Amino acid sequence: MLKYINGEMPPETKELINYSDGCAGQQKNSIFCSAFLHASKNTNLEKINHIFFEKGHSQSEVDSIHARIEKHSKHLTVFDKQSWVKLVENSKETEPVYSVKELEHEDILNVTDLAKAVLPNQLYVETPTENGQEKEKLVWNDVHCIEYTKENSEKIRVKYDIREDYRNVAICKKPRNPSRISTQRTSISGYKFKKKYPRKLGIAKEKKKDLVKLCEKQLIPSCYHSFYVSLPTNETEIDSSCTSTCSCDNCTE
Repeated sequence: MLKYINGEMPPETKELINYSDGCAGQQKNSIFCSAFLHASKNTNLEKINHIFFEKGHSQSEVDSIHARIEKHSKHLTVFDKQSWVKLVENSKETEPVYSVKELEHEDILNVTDLAKAVLPNQLYVETPTENGQEKEKLVWNDVHCIEYTKENSEKIRVKYDIREDYRNVAICKKPRNPSRISTQRTSISGYKFKKKYPRKLGIAKEKKKDLVKLCEKQLIPSCYHSFYVSLPTNETEIDSSCTSTCSCDNCTE
């Protein structure tokens, strides 16, 4: 999402509405929240609304895309990543055809560090009452909508039900020592993400050995052998300049 917002979304866009299922491991969590929080503060966007589908009613266009790709690949044999790219692009013949956006390990950002720095371990939903504000623990699984705005860097707003009004959630992490707030507090505005993976991730050494044996037995066509031979393993430090056709000592170890 950050790659799309920062690189492909028209710069004049002021409001973004994102629909997704409610998978806690993928979208409904503090890490994804921090990513949208960062986008709302460091782009031209003035508002982001993240709306989650109702449980049991999460079918969307993405599901039909997955089904089409699965059907197209059913009778094809795929040996490498680029073949998968071509397969996906050729899965739909009518316009608009599918376009694959490839990612490298350098594109994966470490959003977890920002989440740990700016979000408390426990968030609280504020509910207006006659006597002021009541606070209750935020239950991520029950959240239906989240709103992020540029004008309010201290709070996000959530709904547990699409029909109710938004309620505030304080998101600023208070430093343990208030006297050191200027040095301890992380600012979201201007925050620069670090790379999640400084080098390509490797596979298990035994798995690579098995793949190379398949190449030696010609069970994998010879035109793909260089790809498998150059795969990094978990025990090998790989130069980021290495490619699938590289024959350096590290890649062929």
